Parts: sequence; C-alpha cells; structure tokens
Amino acid sequence: MEKSNSQTAETEKNDLKPVFLAISSLSIICLAFSGYAQIQAHLKPCWLCLAQRYIYLALLVFCVFGFFSKLQKIIQKALFLILCIGILITVYHTLLYFGMIKIKCSIETRKGDKYTYIPYKTPK
Repeated sequence: MEKSNSQTAETEKNDLKPVFLAISSLSIICLAFSGYAQIQAHLKPCWLCLAQRYIYLALLVFCVFGFFSKLQKIIQKALFLILCIGILITVYHTLLYFGMIKIKCSIETRKGDKYTYIPYKTPK
C-alpha cells in the first residue's frame, strides 16, 4: 500500500532532522570554542563553565540519536528540557560574571605550570 500525499506531507512536516542538525552544529562550535579557550588562552574553567559544556555535550548526543531515530518527538521534548536547564545555567553564570549576584566565582589563568587566581571584576 502506497502512502497518500497527505501522509507524505505530514511526515515531511514533522521531520526534525534539520533542527537536530542545527543544534548539534551549534553544540560542536561551542564545545570547540571552549576547548580552544581552555587550551590556547590558558583559561581554567569554573564549575559553571563545565556545567555548560555538559549541557552542550548532552544536546549533541541527543541530536545525533534523534537524527537517526524514529522517536523524534520524544527526543524533541528531552532537548527542550536540556535547553531550559542550559539557559538557566547560562543566565546564572552571566549574572555572576557581571557582578549582579554576589557569590565567589573565579577564573584561573595558567602561567607556566601554575594557575593564578583572578577574581571576576564587576564592571563599573
């Protein structure tokens, strides 16, 4: 039995592969940039930076799985949850960085084989 035109159109309409491809591409770019910043700029990431990297990695894994799976709607919901958690972490990290929240958070830079503590400075 052949699929009707309406079923084919519905399948194409619900195909999330371009979305998975875009999110996974952005995740790869973010992970590559953070790796570059750590290795080439000698920046040691704080725990929030690492949490954001884990979010990007989770997005990448779910997108790759969703790209090849038929469970795209379930994976879409999981991606939405991961993105919401990632946005919350990013907003919190940004507020800390710009001094809108007063909690100790630091960035460390490597000089030789030692890391030097540089506290975040509040912009004036």
